[in-house]
Order: sequence, then C-alpha cells, then structure tokens
Amino acid sequence: MMGLKDALITPQPAIGEAWMAYHDGEEKLIVLDTDHVWSAFEGPQMIDEHVVPAILEWFDAQL
Repeated sequence: MMGLKDALITPQPAIGEAWMAYHDGEEKLIVLDTDHVWSAFEGPQMIDEHVVPAILEWFDAQL
C-alpha cells in the first residue's frame, strides 16, 4: 500500500512498483491519494474506508 503524497518514500508509485518487482509471492499494489501514514492525522476516514478493508482482505486470502 503506497501513498501518492508520500514525501518520505518518493517517487510513488514508482518505488512501490520497484519493490513489487523484487518481492516473491502474491502481490497487489494499492495506491492511495495519501501521505506516508495514509493521512491518519487528517482523520480516520481514509484508514477506515481503504486501509483496514485492504488489510483484512489480504489476511482473509492468506490465512
């Protein structure tokens, strides 16, 4: 999961795509219009609507 406004790990999504190229196993790059911490300091909406469901979907597929 990568944030397009991430000023710490940049440029995105290029860095996320490069990481995926060297990652073994099932892959899915999720790109959000957020900063490094998924805009958590702006409120819980992004995390509640996008981050948590994506993580739960991954757990469901892996376990």
